[in-house]
Amino acid sequence: MAHSYSSISTFEKCPREYEARYVTKTVKFTGNEHTRRGDRIHKALELYIKGETDTPPAPSEAPADGLHEVLRALRAHAPVEVEQSLAVTKDLEPCGFWDKEAYLRGKLDVNVRLPEIIVGIDWKSGKRSNNKLQAAVYSTMLQAHAPGKQVITYFDYLDKGRDEPIRGDKGDITGVMAKAAAVDAATVFPPRPSRLCGWCPVKTCEFNES
Repeated sequence: MAHSYSSISTFEKCPREYEARYVTKTVKFTGNEHTRRGDRIHKALELYIKGETDTPPAPSEAPADGLHEVLRALRAHAPVEVEQSLAVTKDLEPCGFWDKEAYLRGKLDVNVRLPEIIVGIDWKSGKRSNNKLQAAVYSTMLQAHAPGKQVITYFDYLDKGRDEPIRGDKGDITGVMAKAAAVDAATVFPPRPSRLCGWCPVKTCEFNES
């Protein structure tokens, strides 16, 4: 099974929820008003940065720091990829997103390829959170697809500005692959109760009291 930031983070949060989403597939994510807003924002930013529309996103749905304008202008001088799907094999070789050898997959909102460095950017429409695992997944894939380049990832919260840049390194790759291997090795999926149980979609779990 190919892994992603979402699947690995779900397993770490609660193996029972991971089982329901990715193994038995008895739970399907149908989205909500927050994810629909996020999808709408991502699409508007994609079209504007790529120059497929001259209408910028509404101020309430655009980066407060104006980064979308910088990226739109930068495309004339440097490769700027928008909504790019990437994947690597178990041996950390680059591959196609849907290749049967794909072991780790992810989609980057934006990546900028400069002569010595590649920068991955992810738009965030929600609250600030710890994104180190997601940054590690992104940097793992970027390093495979752009060997020899320094990798930096960061997150741009639309209403709150950018987080500090996170440099990718070999430790990120090792850590991500170890986490994916832990998911592979799991044969039982016990619940991991937390304060989030009331919002969990696995209604049959004994810890879900919603």
